[in-house]
Amino acid sequence: MTQNPAPPPPVILIVELEGSLSSILATRLVPLGYLVVAASTAQTASSTLATYPIVLAIVNHLAGSVQQDNHQLIQFLKQRGVPVIAVSTVRSSLDAIAGEVDATLLKPYPFATLLAEVRKLLP
Repeated sequence: MTQNPAPPPPVILIVELEGSLSSILATRLVPLGYLVVAASTAQTASSTLATYPIVLAIVNHLAGSVQQDNHQLIQFLKQRGVPVIAVSTVRSSLDAIAGEVDATLLKPYPFATLLAEVRKLLP
């Protein structure tokens, strides 16, 4: 009797300027069955979308020109039906896009809070 292969793990895109934070999140999410792809810029993240079947994105919504790039990335993801969790250290940055994303988290946030949002957004 042949066993059916296990389905591939859900792929989460993390767009975070701080590589160490992406690494910490990956270290916590991978053992829970997620594949994590990290990008430090919106441009890198956009090219990642052609390679991986992203099912969720965690995007740092920063201030300045990076914010504009990330905002365009968020719109691009949402047009493709990808749920987005926006994170930032600046509450007003999150308030400005609250209606465009599926969840917002103000940094620093407990990992359990992020995980609850991830589980809520993924089937």
